[in-house]
Amino acid sequence: MQISKAHTTMYIQISKAHTTGHIQISKAHTSGYIQISKAHTTRPIQISKAHTTRYIQISKAHNRAHSDLKGTYNQVHSDLKGTHNRAHSDLKGTQNHVHSDLKGTHNRVHSDLEGTHIREHSDLEGTHNQVHSDLKSTHNRVHSDLKGTHSWVHSDLEGTLNQVHSDLKGTHNREHSDLEGTHNRAHSDLKGTHNQVHSDPKANTTGHIQISKAHTTGHIQISKAHTTGHIQISKAHTTGYIQVLKAHTTGHIQISKAHTTGHIQISKAHTTGHIQISKALTTGHIQISKAHITGHIQILMAHTTGHIQISKAHTTGHIQISKAHITGHIQFSKAHTTGHIQISKAHTTGHIELSKAHTTVHIQISKAHTTEHIHISKAHTTVHIQISKAQTTKHIQISKAHTTGHIQISKAHTTVHIQILKAHTTGHIQISKAHTTGHIQILKAHTIGYIQISKAHTTRYIQISKAHTIGYI
Repeated sequence: MQISKAHTTMYIQISKAHTTGHIQISKAHTSGYIQISKAHTTRPIQISKAHTTRYIQISKAHNRAHSDLKGTYNQVHSDLKGTHNRAHSDLKGTQNHVHSDLKGTHNRVHSDLEGTHIREHSDLEGTHNQVHSDLKSTHNRVHSDLKGTHSWVHSDLEGTLNQVHSDLKGTHNREHSDLEGTHNRAHSDLKGTHNQVHSDPKANTTGHIQISKAHTTGHIQISKAHTTGHIQISKAHTTGYIQVLKAHTTGHIQISKAHTTGHIQISKAHTTGHIQISKALTTGHIQISKAHITGHIQILMAHTTGHIQISKAHTTGHIQISKAHITGHIQFSKAHTTGHIQISKAHTTGHIELSKAHTTVHIQISKAHTTEHIHISKAHTTVHIQISKAQTTKHIQISKAHTTGHIQISKAHTTVHIQILKAHTTGHIQISKAHTTGHIQILKAHTIGYIQISKAHTTRYIQISKAHTIGYI
C-alpha cells in the first residue's frame, strides 16, 4: 500500500510487507513527502493524495479501481488547472521576498565578519606573548618534575608488576571456579526464566545510564553500570564540559588543556593505563579513553573546528563522541560484542548518530510538542528504552535494558539531528532530527531488517520501515 499526501507538492508513501515487504513513511511541511506501502504477500496497494497537485492511485481491487480512476481523472484534471495558477502566483511572491531577505543578510554577515576578524587578530597577538612566557616557565618546571617522577615511577612499577602477577594467578583460579558455578546456575535460571518470561515480559538486572545535555553547546553524559559499567558526566555552559571516567582493568585517561595551541598532559595508570586530556580554545581538542578489556575512550572538543570523540568497548567495541560549536560533530559508538554506537551533535550543522547492536527486540514511541519527539523502546530479555524529547529543537533520548541495557540522553540547540542505530542481529536503527533541514531516521530489523524515521521542521520528512524477516525501509 502506498499513500502520499503533501501540503504543497509533498506526498505520502507507506509500505509494509509480511515477508520481504518494507514500510517507508516521510512527511514534509513544504516539499517533504510521506510514503506508506503495505502488501500481504507481494501485491501492492498505492494511494496518493495531494492538497495542491494531489493524485490518487488505488490498486487494491483491480476492477473497482479501474472504474474509480475514470471519475478521479476528470476531477484531478480540473483541480490541477486551478492549482497551477495559484502555485505560479505564490512562487513569484516568494521569490521576491526571499531575494530581499538574502540581500539584507549578506550585508549584515559581511560587516560582522570584518569586526570579528579585527578583534580576533588583536586577541591572538596578546595570547601569543602570554603563551610564549608561560611555556618557558612550564618547560623548566616540567624538566625538574620529570626527573623526580622517573625515579618514583620506576620503583612503583616494580612493586606493581609483582602484585599484578600474583593477583592474576589468584583471579584465574577464582574465575575458573566461578564460571563453572555460573554455567550450572545460568542454565537452571534460563529454564525458569523461559517459563516466567513467557507469562511476564518484565525484568530488571544490570544496565548503565548515559545522559548528555548542553545549555548552549555543552553536554552532559552520565553512564553507570552494575558490573562492568561506567559513569561519564560532561556538562558545558557555553563550551565548557565536565567529564568523569573510570576504568576497570587496563583503561587509560588522557587530559590536556591549552589556551591557544598549548596543551597540558596528565597521565595516571592504575596498572599499565594512563590519563591524557587535551583542550584548546581555537583548534584544541580533548581526548579521553577508557577500556574495560581492550577498549578505549577518546573525546575531542574545540570551540570552532574542534570535535569530541569518545570510545568504549566491552570486548572489542568502542565509543566515539565529537562535538563542535560550528561545524563540529559528535560520534558515539558502543558495542556489546562487535556492535557500536555513534552520536554526533553540532550547534549549527552538526548531527547526532547513535547505533547499538544487541539481540532482541525493542519498542519505540515518539511524540512531538513543537518539533520535539519522544522515543521509547523496551525489549523482553536484553531490551532497552530510548526516550527523546525536544522543546524547540532539543531532544532527550533515554534507553534502558534488562541485562545489558543503557540510558542515553542528549540535547541540542539549533539544527542538530539524531541518528540511532540498533540491530537485532545485523540490523541497525538510525534517528536524526533537525529544526530547519534536519531529519530523523530510525532503523530496526528483526533479523536483518531496519526502520528509518526522519522528520524536519521546514523540508522535513519521515521515513519508517520495519521488516519481519529481511524487510527494510
